[in-house]
Amino acid sequence: SEVAFDPPPVPRSVLKSDQEAGMAEMRPMKGSVPNQLAMGAAGGYTTTPLSVSGFALPPAVQWAGGTWEIIGDDSQVLVTILKQNEELITEPGSLLSSGGYFEPTIVMGGMGAGCKRSCCAGESCFRVAYKNNLPAEQTVTLTPSYPAKIIPLDMAQHPGGVNLTRAAWMSSFGRQHEFDLAQAPSCLAACCGGQGCFYTTLKGPGMTFVNAGGTALKRTLAPGEVVVVDTMALVAWESTVQIDVQTVGGFMMMCCGGSGCFNTKLTGPGLIIVASMSGDRMRTAYMPYTQQGGGGGG
Repeated sequence: SEVAFDPPPVPRSVLKSDQEAGMAEMRPMKGSVPNQLAMGAAGGYTTTPLSVSGFALPPAVQWAGGTWEIIGDDSQVLVTILKQNEELITEPGSLLSSGGYFEPTIVMGGMGAGCKRSCCAGESCFRVAYKNNLPAEQTVTLTPSYPAKIIPLDMAQHPGGVNLTRAAWMSSFGRQHEFDLAQAPSCLAACCGGQGCFYTTLKGPGMTFVNAGGTALKRTLAPGEVVVVDTMALVAWESTVQIDVQTVGGFMMMCCGGSGCFNTKLTGPGLIIVASMSGDRMRTAYMPYTQQGGGGGG
């Protein structure tokens, strides 16, 4: 009869050598990210390219015991706590969840203001108000209308207000904020600056929240400092910042550079916020697919 037996164990030295051989095969090739980091360190650079550009990532929002919290990585969520008689004003369609005792109401800030926002700035006529009328605390959870990050702005640090591109505003605590319109500084800026003839202005104390797709960057310009950005990259800029346009370059650059004919020119002082995938840029990117219509057949 046959006798069954187990194969002898493989020596650990053999396993270790095989693993080292496998790791050797997985070593990064020339030009890979680890090698680039090593090359950068060898070059003596001590400041990151982002720092040299003057821009910075918005600081990671850490909950510090307040009544709001931003969670998530890319498509972020705003979770708020409303005490009795506190109110949260939001863009229509931004609700993710809420307590079961809210009775949301529609506000316009006046018929004229609502019509101006809709007709001249491409915004909704309406705002949704969530007010807690109960003694117990209630929660409201919001999310942007497209995949985006949420950027909090303490309006007390911007007493002159901020200007916003279309669909940048998401929510604010209370009704003390004033929404209005500002006219583009010139006909050229109105036609070619990417913001239209009018854009939304926001003033007032308290916290407000804007949304920006992709990667958002912030920069505070010094008086007279100039930065040029793509016309679709701008999200918000302080009222002290002057906005204008300039050509992207010569005739060939205008025709073949892929950036159109004009870029947006911003002159400080003040805060600016740009994003790699703003609402306008996202709409432009997806428009060819949404206009195809019909279903594809196999």
